[in-house]
Amino acid sequence: MALAYCYGHGDGVNESQEKSFEYHQLAANKGHPAAQYNVGVHYFAGKGVTLDMSKAAESFQASAEQGFELAQINLGNMYYNGLGLNKDLHKARDWYRKAAERNPNAKALLEEVESELGETDNLKPT
Repeated sequence: MALAYCYGHGDGVNESQEKSFEYHQLAANKGHPAAQYNVGVHYFAGKGVTLDMSKAAESFQASAEQGFELAQINLGNMYYNGLGLNKDLHKARDWYRKAAERNPNAKALLEEVESELGETDNLKPT
């Protein structure tokens, strides 16, 4: 992962998004959730690889299932906006809810999608 970062940011080496992707992919293939997330970012942005929303979603999913909250947020965003996946506010809500357990930034996203789904009663204190 360190080499992937260095190549991605030109830290001590010439910047190469292609090499950054390759090193992230190596770690992702070993099940590293942060690397899986970063592979998704590469596919989502078309950095070092051809832009591919389906592969981005697949990579975010693998990472999100391991509890990586940034991947959970990005996967929620993809479902919310219908990017590379069929738009599904319920799935977006589910991923935002998981992310909100550890990431306070996800709470606003969760509240927004719950409001759209008409679930605002769940947000009121009991």
